[in-house]
Amino acid sequence: MRTPAQRSIFGGGLEPPRTDHRFAPAAHGYAAPPGSGPPGDTCGSCGNCRVRKIKGHNVYKCALREKDWTHDRATDVLVRSPACIKHRAGKPIEINLWGKPI
Repeated sequence: MRTPAQRSIFGGGLEPPRTDHRFAPAAHGYAAPPGSGPPGDTCGSCGNCRVRKIKGHNVYKCALREKDWTHDRATDVLVRSPACIKHRAGKPIEINLWGKPI
């Protein structure tokens, strides 16, 4: 038994759902290539790392790329990534929704 084709309330048929839209597959918000910095250090041990608490989980960003920050994973960094050449000793600083330190 065939099902009748659905129609939009505005006329015409319904478009199939988009399949080309994807979430960013990995974090790409690093100031320099990961692994180019001091051996043994990570993004989680950098003073340029910022952490924002969103709905029960932490989102990490690099302060050196703040002008490029978006609200998706494309500008995130992973705290376990090897440090980049712009690594600065310190610990992540917690920020609010507007990027200001708490």
